[in-house]
Amino acid sequence: MRILARPLSMRDHQEPRRVRIQARDPQFFQAVAQGVAVRWQEEGQLLTDDTLYGVIRRVMTQPELSPTWKAGLVTGYFAALYHLPCRFEGQENAPPPIVPTGGPARPIELCYADPHFPTAYGAGYQAYAAVFGEQPATAEGLYAELVRDFCAHGTLSEARWCAGYLAGFLAALFRVPCFVEEGYAARSLVRIERSSRR
Repeated sequence: MRILARPLSMRDHQEPRRVRIQARDPQFFQAVAQGVAVRWQEEGQLLTDDTLYGVIRRVMTQPELSPTWKAGLVTGYFAALYHLPCRFEGQENAPPPIVPTGGPARPIELCYADPHFPTAYGAGYQAYAAVFGEQPATAEGLYAELVRDFCAHGTLSEARWCAGYLAGFLAALFRVPCFVEEGYAARSLVRIERSSRR
């Protein structure tokens, strides 16, 4: 089965989306930049729920990586997955701005084998507001969510749930519209939003 994420309208992408993430360790943003590069290397390859879990698993099971670095890598990977440009403000030695090719209006196609993937995605999307509320996301909070939801030795079904849940959670962080099943793409799209102050 396939799902697509597509913009609701051009207006949504003309207004810049500002996502504020606080990190005490500047390496978080270096890791975000590396995570973006990892995703760009996969550009053009089939994207699946198993691909997403594989990336999360590779990052989370490397003992030499710090929690800050793990949170940054996964966050950057999903920023690139959702075609988001990144600019890092308010820090010395910031990574250069990251601007994806092709613009932010491209749809994202994801193939999934587990029928519960969209449910997991929706649960993660909804959970973001419960975890961070109106506060800015933090590197520590993102890492805590990764640890809470990552299942290193679970079943294949649990791994796919983890991938869906974290994909939805990070989509909510980046204010990306929820995925819609391709079969219903002709209908009016529904967006789940959390109230936020910009």
